[in-house]
Amino acid sequence: MNASIDDLIHLGLDHHRAGRLAEAERAYREALAREPNHPGALHLLGVIAHQVGRNDLAEQLIRRAIDRAPIVPEFHNNLGEALRHAGKIDEAAGSYLRALALDPDNAQALTNLGVVRRIQERYDESEAALRRSIELTPTSVLTHRQLGLLYTVTRRHDLAADAYATAAQLDPRDAESQMELAMALKRTGRLEAATAAARRATYLKPDWAEAHCNLGAVLQASGRTGEAIEEFTRAIECRPGFAEAYNNLGFSLLKQDRLDEAIFALREAVRLSPASANAYGNLGNALQKLGRSDEAIDIYHKAIELRPDLRIAHANLLLALNYDPNVDAKTVFEEHARWGERHASPVRMIGPNADHDRDPARPLRVGYVSPDFWQHSVAFFIEPIIEAHDRAKTEVFCYSDLPPAAADAVTQRIRSKADHWVDVHGMSDEKLAARVRHDRIDILIDLAGHTAGSRLLAFARQPAPVQMTYLGYPNTTGVRAIDYRITDAFADPVGAADELHVEKLIRLPRCAWCYRPHDEAPDVAPQPPVVERGYITFGSFNKAVKIAPATMEGWAKLLARVPNSRLVIKSISLRDEPSRQHRQEILEKHGIDPARLRIVGKTHKLADHLRHYHEIDIALDTFPYNGTTTTCDALWMGVPVVALAGDRHVARVGVSLVSNVGLPELIAASPQEYVEIATALAGDHDRLVHLRRTLREQMRQSPLMDARGLARDLEAAYRQAWKTWCAAPRGAG
Repeated sequence: MNASIDDLIHLGLDHHRAGRLAEAERAYREALAREPNHPGALHLLGVIAHQVGRNDLAEQLIRRAIDRAPIVPEFHNNLGEALRHAGKIDEAAGSYLRALALDPDNAQALTNLGVVRRIQERYDESEAALRRSIELTPTSVLTHRQLGLLYTVTRRHDLAADAYATAAQLDPRDAESQMELAMALKRTGRLEAATAAARRATYLKPDWAEAHCNLGAVLQASGRTGEAIEEFTRAIECRPGFAEAYNNLGFSLLKQDRLDEAIFALREAVRLSPASANAYGNLGNALQKLGRSDEAIDIYHKAIELRPDLRIAHANLLLALNYDPNVDAKTVFEEHARWGERHASPVRMIGPNADHDRDPARPLRVGYVSPDFWQHSVAFFIEPIIEAHDRAKTEVFCYSDLPPAAADAVTQRIRSKADHWVDVHGMSDEKLAARVRHDRIDILIDLAGHTAGSRLLAFARQPAPVQMTYLGYPNTTGVRAIDYRITDAFADPVGAADELHVEKLIRLPRCAWCYRPHDEAPDVAPQPPVVERGYITFGSFNKAVKIAPATMEGWAKLLARVPNSRLVIKSISLRDEPSRQHRQEILEKHGIDPARLRIVGKTHKLADHLRHYHEIDIALDTFPYNGTTTTCDALWMGVPVVALAGDRHVARVGVSLVSNVGLPELIAASPQEYVEIATALAGDHDRLVHLRRTLREQMRQSPLMDARGLARDLEAAYRQAWKTWCAAPRGAG
């Protein structure tokens, strides 16, 4: 006896529910052979076509079913699914709406409508549909996850975490929900809970590459870089061609200064995913850290070409341009201005409060914005200023973008010296600008520029009447909403520098920096090492990225001029053998025995790091990118610094520091004179002994350590800028 059409449909459904799609399709097709326009068979065949990715065929079959039975909500809902997966979003929305017109309480159609409304960026409608679906089916894991995704897209991360947590509670063995929960918790800074959820996901699906990759990302955010590397490696073992895992692995290796390994992983990432702008950006960072600025610049350009909106890669390009001696100052300026036009100018300005008090003589509310209020070079220079501000004239706000886990003793000191401490880590640029506006800040000062943790897009919203940039970055920001850049006439002589900034330059009357020695700094050595050794030891403790090939060539010429002299380079980034070899090869090219070069890696204790200056007779500043903290540290440890004056700020910081400490004769006007000055100093052992004994006190008495004087100079500059704003017509900025 032949089976009826209904029997065939039921048989097909049994196979379908069990995942036996081929058997189900045979049953449905046999039913259609009996009745070619049977709506149920057409619809179910369409569902199978959708499940195997043939959405064009699914659309044809389900539309035929709807032609025969137009009032079945399920048909319209599943047509919507086929259309959505074919990328026909607007048509899919129409199908879901027709399903809901027939059955307003169809939870599945409501969830699907919520999905397409999110894709269409109609977020309120998406949320309404998903919440209504949850009211009807509160135990739907899928709907809670979709609600979590909506909240993630709209940056409501706490709500996203709640939605994913509900999904995970409803089905504790659903690895996807655990993983989504982990990432939502990561975005809200709840890293311990995020780690636990991510580990549950890897436990539930041990061979799931994405789970290991995401667990690695959480561990990396927690500062557990070694464990993160293990998880990224495991992800690659699970899926050998996993580009994202290679990218993340490279990023973590970069954090550990395992630069050659990082470059290998990142090159693999871009090979596997040549459209990944993030991978190119990270590769650029690794090359830059090795001092290969020219290669890094090319890579950053590639990242920006792939994603013009990737402002971090564009900012890293700007930083790299500052290091490259082959790029002229005008080109560097134009790229900074381009960053400002592309990323800052389109930002909606909120402006200061319309009723902002324009009294030119009242005490000023000054806000400093930085991610570096910790044991960082910026903190060492800004802390004495914050402490020395005249509280009768200046009320100090510190807006700290430092992750809570990174806070240290320096953080606590600065916090105790500020009148107001505002933790803005994790706060959007828009919310930061709103907070500044709420606090009625008169003068807002950026301390980061285009370095990591920059909040320039908050400044682009112009929340304060007067905005400045200072200390943290050696060039213009390119952001026209920032009115002034603070410097001095040594680093930025009047003339060409003014044309290379979108900001107006404020030149302080003496030095733009105030050095505060580290509490752990040891005493100065009684005498320079040449007295006992009989040979001169030159040294540079600057980062490897500042030691350009031109710098190494200059040092090679110096070693050739000073027989039997030695060179010590101390940099964590040069611990890889290829990095060391590159520097040695430059010396060999100039006939210098590589044995005369000693490379020292990271020293964990600050006192031990500074104690290495006991082994140095003369410090050599880098060019074209000068040292700042390293120059001050050397001088404080009684070691004279030879500097080369360049044609822009980044190459003239040494001019300011060495001049203000009272040693202008150690500043060269050309690479040749740099070698001459260092050679002459190396031959004057009596002077080296004298400087070793007197330089610390000479520095202590100099403008470079006059915190009170610098604070007064800054306050005078702030007051003048404030008076200018007060006198301007309303609406003029």
